[in-house]
Formats: sequence, structure tokens, C-alpha cells
Amino acid sequence: MSISTRFARLALTITALAALTAPAHASFTALFSTRPYGNQAWTGALGMDFDVLNPIWVTELGAYDSGGNGFANSISVGIFERGTGTLMGASALLTTANTKIDSGRSRFIDVADFILEVGQYSIVADGFNTIDLNGNTGGFDTAGPSVDPGPNLITFTGKSRFGLANTGLFFPNIIDGGPANRYDAGTFRFSAVPEPGSLALVGLALAGLGWARRRG
Repeated sequence: MSISTRFARLALTITALAALTAPAHASFTALFSTRPYGNQAWTGALGMDFDVLNPIWVTELGAYDSGGNGFANSISVGIFERGTGTLMGASALLTTANTKIDSGRSRFIDVADFILEVGQYSIVADGFNTIDLNGNTGGFDTAGPSVDPGPNLITFTGKSRFGLANTGLFFPNIIDGGPANRYDAGTFRFSAVPEPGSLALVGLALAGLGWARRRG
């Protein structure tokens, strides 16, 4: 086999292995809203607690869109670490213009991908109002959001939380005593972080590429 052929095969191998290390966009959507229209105009932060069981890439942030016709105002979304209230990655300001809607009745925006390690977090959204309604299962109906945990990647604890009205996006520290996974508010898209073995394979392929170049 010629050096050029080896080089071509190694290049293809590296391309395939590198794909294993990059976050796959929109692999899983954490929360799917099932209600077509919201039923509450809470203007404070609304959070849903979840645990990360295996590291994940967060690739998009989303917010519930009552009626699917866009936001009259902007909705802020972020993920916070529950123990410290620290914002993970960066928050996003969602508008009709900078988002796209999916069949789960939420609008999404791409964010700079960031990793959530194993730990305890909350997905939080703020900015709902009398026009942009959020969904609230407690005391109204039972049409709460459905959950996609991925292949043993995350689990929602069932606990929800809220902050005082008109205070902006922050980690809301008031635990809601209502039904599990109560709110149609914030959501996110995520994918699995590759196992260390996959990263090692990429390193080996790169080493092989260097060897082929020296032999050429």
C-alpha cells in the first residue's frame, strides 16, 4: 500500500473519530411541552430541577411558546448549579427572530456548547407575562411536560421552583410544593460527552498521521 493511500485512509479515520468527540446537536430534548397554550402569566423565574448522571454537552436553550406564534417579549433562559446557584455556560435571551420552533411547542436558540458534569442543576426561564404565558400543571390541569433523559444521561427530580415576580433571571430558591415537573417554561437540548476511550482513539489516529507524513 502506498504512503499516499495510507495517508488518505488515516485522514478518513481521523474525520470519523473526530466526529465522536464533537457534540451532536439536538440529540435529545430535555422537556417537551404537551399543552398547545399556556395558562399562567407568572413574571418571575421558573425552574425545573434535574440531575446529570453522565456528562453532557448542552447545545441549545429553549423556552415554551404558548400558541406557537412567537414571543411578544424576550424570554431569558439559563442552567444553574443547584448547590451554589451558579450559572453554567451562558444564559440566552430568546426572541421570535433569533429562535426556531419545534414540534414540542418550544423555541430554541443555539448557544456556545458547554459541558455539564455529573451534578445537580436546574433549567430556569424568566420573562413570561400576560401575552407570553407559561404552563402550570398545579391547580389547573395535568398536561405537564414530558421528559427525555437520553440513555441514562439526566433525570428530572420532579421538584420545581420559582422566584419573585419581576426580578429577572436568577436561580430561584423557592421550592414549589405542587405536582412533579410542574412548569412549561425553560428547556434545553443536549448530547452525550464521548467516553475517554474515544478521545484516545483520536489521539492514536493523529499519531499515525504524523508517522505517515514522516515516512512519505
